[in-house]
Amino acid sequence: MIAIGGVVRVLNGCRVEKGRIQEVALGRSWLEVIQVVEYFRAFLCGRIGFSHMNAVMIISGAFGMFERDLVVAVGGYRRQTVGEDMELVTRLHRRMRDDGVRDYAILFVPDPVCWTLVPDSLSTLSLQRRRWQRGLLEVLGESISMCGRPRYGAVGLFAFPFMLVFEGWGVVLECLGYIIFVFALVTGRIGGDFALAFLAVAALCGIALSMAGVLLGEITHRRYPKISDLLRLYVFCVLEVAIYRPLTAGMRLLGVWDHLIGAGVWGEMRTAGARPVR
Repeated sequence: MIAIGGVVRVLNGCRVEKGRIQEVALGRSWLEVIQVVEYFRAFLCGRIGFSHMNAVMIISGAFGMFERDLVVAVGGYRRQTVGEDMELVTRLHRRMRDDGVRDYAILFVPDPVCWTLVPDSLSTLSLQRRRWQRGLLEVLGESISMCGRPRYGAVGLFAFPFMLVFEGWGVVLECLGYIIFVFALVTGRIGGDFALAFLAVAALCGIALSMAGVLLGEITHRRYPKISDLLRLYVFCVLEVAIYRPLTAGMRLLGVWDHLIGAGVWGEMRTAGARPVR
């Protein structure tokens, strides 16, 4: 075991005293609640799957542990990138596979949990997602030689191509898909019945995945004792697909543009409580 990460959950709305959470609750705004759904799905669906293949490429910078001597040996965090957490993990995979000295594991464990503040305004969220997208594309571009190569195991054969196609550049196709679909519907190139059926299938797949993430989170930890909070989460599983997903896709597309032109800065991100957000 050379690196391991845990779950990051949304602190907004919780009551904290002396550094300890006394009451778990949802935030007031729709933006804060919908990110709870997003974090559930990302950590409890996506990373668990990658972990079983030893193909985790991101140990969250907010919550992770590393074998210190190995991190020092590969040069530590690089300050030249805004995706420093993914860059370090990817470099560790490459080093261990290239050396081939010993077996290793970089895993995700769903039991340890830390809590973080998330953006509570669209402007702050946009800064964050644009930076995340730039960092992702930087790392993928710098390590492209790992893609599709058997010597890098499941990382090279599955995780890297997945990140490259779906998380990295896939957002360009996603946004084009939204535009082409609306254009085809307005101009009559596709029928209304087909459009409704297509949207229903696409939405149900996304809703089912989000609901599975929320369900897994509550089965394992039961963090939200109020039934009203759970009902809100399930309602937002629907809104997350219908509203939030296209919204963040647009933000990520701006991040792609920032990457292409070499623009963008880290940016200071704060919540309404004037506390910094990663």
